[in-house]
Amino acid sequence: MANQLGIQLHRTSAYHPQSNGLVERFHRTLKAALKTRLKGPNWADELPWFLLGLRTVPKEDLQVSCSELVYGEPLTLPGQFVDPNPTAFSTKVDPFRSLVKRLIPLPMTHHCTPKTTNQQSLKDARFVFIRQDGHRGPLQRPYDGPFQVISAGDKTFRIMVGGREE
Repeated sequence: MANQLGIQLHRTSAYHPQSNGLVERFHRTLKAALKTRLKGPNWADELPWFLLGLRTVPKEDLQVSCSELVYGEPLTLPGQFVDPNPTAFSTKVDPFRSLVKRLIPLPMTHHCTPKTTNQQSLKDARFVFIRQDGHRGPLQRPYDGPFQVISAGDKTFRIMVGGREE
């Protein structure tokens, strides 16, 4: 029916994580990790490292990682295969070792964080970001900006967008 009426449907995820399933939560976490490293075209080469990190981080509520739940024991991380004593082949291992040292476990994020806004801190802000609520690509950032604040009222702001005041 939408095609016959010339309507293009866009599906967006819910704002309440409680209504999302486990898959949506995992996708959100994976996308957040990917967005941190979107510099350049080789982000897909780092995807296995992101997945390894997500599989080895202990869940806050269970105190075990996903891999421990599946395999019954923690995964052996790449840094555990490398001997800390330098040897003759260390020149080949050094790039790999430096990559593994950059991999640090991140604390688990809570599945549900309350939306809070401190209006006083917004009144003093010199720059703001604007949330884009509509349809966007899976790796597209949810905010535009930063934009310079010209003036702040009780509920409205005047900002500079693209050289013009809005």
